[in-house]
Amino acid sequence: MVRRILLSHDLPTAESLEEIEKLQRLQGEQNRLGGLLKKTLTESRDKADIRRTLAEIEKTSAHIRIVIDRLARPR
Repeated sequence: MVRRILLSHDLPTAESLEEIEKLQRLQGEQNRLGGLLKKTLTESRDKADIRRTLAEIEKTSAHIRIVIDRLARPR
């Protein structure tokens, strides 16, 4: 943030920063859920459903990272 100010870059709006924080919390929750599923995979015998769910979580997390990066970019 300080670097952007010193280099005279546009700063994200307060609304953008709030949205970024919400998405980062959501991403953290997604990561924790993914960790729990990975642990379950190591302990479970029926892994097909768990693997599909884990793949969906990873896909959603990647999308969240893309949105966060887009919102954090100077305009």
